Amino acid sequence: MSKRKKNEPIIIDKTPLMPTTVGNLDAKENGPIVAIIWIVLFVACIVGLPYITDFVTELQNPPPTSTPTTPPSSDQPPVTPPATGDDEQPTYYDLLPTTTINLGAYQISNIAINANILTLTVTNRNDSGSLFLENDYYIELYDDNLTLLQRIKMTNTAISTSQTFSYNVSEAIQTGVPTKIIIIEKDEQDYPQVSLVLNDEDLPILTCTKTNETIEYVFKSETEYTLQSLTRTYSYNSTNADYNNVLTQYTTLSATYDNIAGVESSLIPTTTGFIFTSEIDLNRIPIGTYNTTFADQIYYPVNTEARVIAFELGTSGYTCN
Repeated sequence: MSKRKKNEPIIIDKTPLMPTTVGNLDAKENGPIVAIIWIVLFVACIVGLPYITDFVTELQNPPPTSTPTTPPSSDQPPVTPPATGDDEQPTYYDLLPTTTINLGAYQISNIAINANILTLTVTNRNDSGSLFLENDYYIELYDDNLTLLQRIKMTNTAISTSQTFSYNVSEAIQTGVPTKIIIIEKDEQDYPQVSLVLNDEDLPILTCTKTNETIEYVFKSETEYTLQSLTRTYSYNSTNADYNNVLTQYTTLSATYDNIAGVESSLIPTTTGFIFTSEIDLNRIPIGTYNTTFADQIYYPVNTEARVIAFELGTSGYTCN
């Protein structure tokens, strides 16, 4: 290689730049690839078409929403149902003459116990007077520990202005010292169920006793404790000072009852006094006659449930079993 002479000028090629072709791709080589891609796309459309249709349908017609049944998580507070009348706590009043209890338009006052007798006054301030006649109210006596000592059914009667009532509370006195009182209304649904024994005719009976008196209530069947008849037995001792007056009273009753359909009675003298018995078939006696002639609390209408009789008489000094 010859050496460039000193100071010899450098000659640069002034030819314009031209694009250089690296290689050529024949158009025919793209044909199979494009065809395969189109076939894959076509098959995918056919396969996915049902899913696309369902998706579009759901968008146009969304399913109805529903409340989830999953219980709330533990960090959510529990929901407390609203209190009902049955859940209300009773108010305990001091058993004192100065205590007053308000029941709507009625006021109960002058509450006192003297010689085993509870007395109280009910005043009607502005009412028709039928509250205690049409509803069953009970007096409940408690000690300082709020232990129930005795429950007494109030007399069902109309009160137009003011009336004083007296009730024997010897049971409460024997059990403890009554210091608190409640006046509360109860419905038949509040009364507990009872179990009855069968008589000789395989009919369920409830026997309630009190001092000289026994009432046997007979019910329809072993599966239906609804009152059908009753038998009352009352004995009186001749040693009592008012024996002759009581004997005359029951002799008159026996004669009256013998003239009423569905009623049989007898008065039998004994060595110690007399025994009076009255049997009443509630399916035979006229309702009007029964309601007017037999008005005492022990007489219940036909089909009265056994639990009603047991509960109510049990709060009136009777022992029922």
